[in-house]
Amino acid sequence: MSTVCMSAEQPNGSELSRADFHSGVVAAALSVAGSTVLAPGEAQAASGRGPSNTGSGSRVNKDPQSLLRQGLPINCKPVFDLQEAIDSVKYDTYRKDWSRALNDCKQAGGIVSKKRKDLLAAVRPTEKAKGEQLLQTILDKLTPLEAILKSKEGTGTVAERIKLDDAYAAQEEVADAVGSLQELMVPADYVKELEANIPSEFDKLPRLLGRATVEFVLEKPTKGDKFDVEGTLYDQAKLVMVIDGYNAPITAGCFLDLVQKGFYKGLAITRSDGFVVQTGDPDPEGTKHGYEDRIVPLEIFVSGDKYPMYSLTTEDDSRGYASTILPFQAYGALGMARTEFEADSASSQFFWLLFESDLTPAGKNLLDGRYTEFGYTVKNAELLKDVKEGDIIVSTKVLQGAENFKKSK
Repeated sequence: MSTVCMSAEQPNGSELSRADFHSGVVAAALSVAGSTVLAPGEAQAASGRGPSNTGSGSRVNKDPQSLLRQGLPINCKPVFDLQEAIDSVKYDTYRKDWSRALNDCKQAGGIVSKKRKDLLAAVRPTEKAKGEQLLQTILDKLTPLEAILKSKEGTGTVAERIKLDDAYAAQEEVADAVGSLQELMVPADYVKELEANIPSEFDKLPRLLGRATVEFVLEKPTKGDKFDVEGTLYDQAKLVMVIDGYNAPITAGCFLDLVQKGFYKGLAITRSDGFVVQTGDPDPEGTKHGYEDRIVPLEIFVSGDKYPMYSLTTEDDSRGYASTILPFQAYGALGMARTEFEADSASSQFFWLLFESDLTPAGKNLLDGRYTEFGYTVKNAELLKDVKEGDIIVSTKVLQGAENFKKSK
């Protein structure tokens, strides 16, 4: 049995369970009681990034694509206002609040029209033409979305179901265009500064200076067995994940390196308990639980900071209250496993978090600030519901972003 902190057994013999994770709600509330702290939203604003990734009230942002867009290292309030309006379309569509969703859509169009100059000013000089095209694409795609939202369908009818599907699809197209626009706003020299901030003792480690998309395909160990997700059967679980080197360049780089080497192919799932799904242990019954002698440092990117910090939890850094740029608040969020009492002890094992917003309010758990969050599952995360111990990773590949990978400094 592995001794990583996110394995079934801790080094001290205790289990980090779902109950422990949720108990962080009380622990976090008690730890900040009576003190003056920087609110998550204020911290996010101070960094020049998007609105706070933590939820307020009953609304929690658990959309991985939205969280990734908010986590980009850019400073342009109009584009984040635009994103918030488009995200609200999805939220209000889910609630079937059609009038509010329509207002959100119109607000988005108004931002593009009125703030066009400011939006273009934030785009890198070499990408102005693409920026112009994307702004027009956003306006063009808002038109059919608005038409869908305006249509009148009876509540509970098949036509309303079709309207919901069409609205989600149209909203996703607009959101993708907004995301592409935001990526053009990342400063040209940011990745150089990001790499320069990495401590020299990690110079020999791989790094990802940007983002990459990977696909893992899992199968049941017994031929013919299928994944059963709420009555729908699947031969394979095809998981598409965005790996974020802006948030954790060394972790993301080491992970991508192992994907490219084929390290994860053939490995089994070693933990699946309704809290996390974990893999990456090449010898679960032996003594070698990571990749060769590689040690991956802890990387935590706190809201309000310009770059990630290394080898410290937020609690170690006397900022236990602080929110993080990419929080553990989406189903299928990716985290690196490590030993409990050593910050720099990760290697190859990682986990998918099975986040439940009703049980774990955003920003109030025991993972944010303690474990490296390095990406999200952006397609088919729901298939993780029936991924069990013993299931096998049959293939892994990099879909895009390999050009952002470096073997070392």
